[in-house]
Amino acid sequence: MSHIEPDPRMTPNSHPLSDEWRASGVVDVCSVDLGWKRPSVPPAVLIAYDVEAFDVEAFERLGVAMPEHIGRSVRKRQAEFLMGRLAAREAMGGAVTIGIGDMRQPIWPHGMVGSITHAGRYAAAVVAEAPRAVASDGIHGIGIDIERRIAPETRESVEATVVTAAEQSFLRTMDAELPYDMLLTLAFSAKESFFKGSFASVGAYFDFDAVELVALDTSAGMLELVLTRSLAPALPQGRRYTLRTQCLDADTVLTSFVW
Repeated sequence: MSHIEPDPRMTPNSHPLSDEWRASGVVDVCSVDLGWKRPSVPPAVLIAYDVEAFDVEAFERLGVAMPEHIGRSVRKRQAEFLMGRLAAREAMGGAVTIGIGDMRQPIWPHGMVGSITHAGRYAAAVVAEAPRAVASDGIHGIGIDIERRIAPETRESVEATVVTAAEQSFLRTMDAELPYDMLLTLAFSAKESFFKGSFASVGAYFDFDAVELVALDTSAGMLELVLTRSLAPALPQGRRYTLRTQCLDADTVLTSFVW
């Protein structure tokens, strides 16, 4: 990842496209190896789409329920929601209903954990089996996040809300490997992935400073976050977590968190 190119772990055109999907704005569907090298972690399903080709009738055409708040949203948000649900449906291998929680988080079918993300022209989802017992091995949570390169005009806002001064200094020591804005985007995306993967256990929103970026290897596509405070019995202060990262294109990153 020290050079910004599409990641070789992406498998293009691995999913056939129906005429209905094409008519709804879907351009391509592929599988993305998240890099965990664990049989229990499946690849993510990545959809590339053209929002200009999307129309709201696609919900009915593709059999995806449109929530009221999405019906009141702008076209771009409607397209994001639909494409995320299509990716999740593809990841689950069928038209399985995904509920919406009180905080608008996806509610996965019993025995499954998953995550949905979208940014720019991409939407993606990953779904895995949950462990059968609390103390057993397996995937207790999984989170993925796609982010577009942070623009110069929003950099200060992201720095003020997402990373500490120490994290900013750490990222600036690595700007010979990637531009600082991409490094900042990675940090932002990683914290979003951590939030998504841990939310079901925490049961509440928490701020970005609940975790701190302490290590980053851009060539290996790995980074580490440490909890600065306890969020749940299984997520204690001081515990370190490894995340994976890769580039989808020159301006877009994908991160993932599995625990």
